[in-house]
Amino acid sequence: MIELATLSSFLFNYSFYYPLFMAYLWMAGALIYYVHWERKETDQVPTFDNPPPGVSILVPCHNEGDNARETIEYLLKQKYPEYEIIAINDASTDDTGEILNTLAKKYDKVRVIHFKENKGKAAALNIGAMASKHEFLICIDGDALLDENASSWIMKHFINSPRVGAVTGNPRIRTRSSLLGKIQVGEFSAIIGMIKRAQRVY
Repeated sequence: MIELATLSSFLFNYSFYYPLFMAYLWMAGALIYYVHWERKETDQVPTFDNPPPGVSILVPCHNEGDNARETIEYLLKQKYPEYEIIAINDASTDDTGEILNTLAKKYDKVRVIHFKENKGKAAALNIGAMASKHEFLICIDGDALLDENASSWIMKHFINSPRVGAVTGNPRIRTRSSLLGKIQVGEFSAIIGMIKRAQRVY
């Protein structure tokens, strides 16, 4: 039988050394990624010799009345040749549904799915995926703004590397004026960005 002191010592050592080990692992991976890939990349937007496959952009929305219009109209600036936008209204209680319907009537690329009951983000994405007409999906939040060249950068990896199954972006926080926003900027750039780069290596 394991003694309480031994168990306590094990748990203490694990809680101390495991994060330390993983921190070094992520830093090493991020450094390898930078040396092997990132420093060789250019800012030139990817181009395609042949028409690339279409993309369906899924936008789950719940009470995003203040953001939905800006998010959708920003998506419509995509320079990718073939894409559609599917907004999923997850039983919003504000004017999200009305705003999305107005946008769908105005823009042919926009389609809207309405839930009568709140089902959550995962269910919204699943339904959106089933309703999509393209094989490749880009999923963003209802308050996010996607760079106009993001679809091209994302699809570049799928087209050039058949083994790639998923691509993640580099999120940047918009609310930088608040203390929380500044903390999030540091978190995303210094921690999450580093982990994503390391995962690309391992």
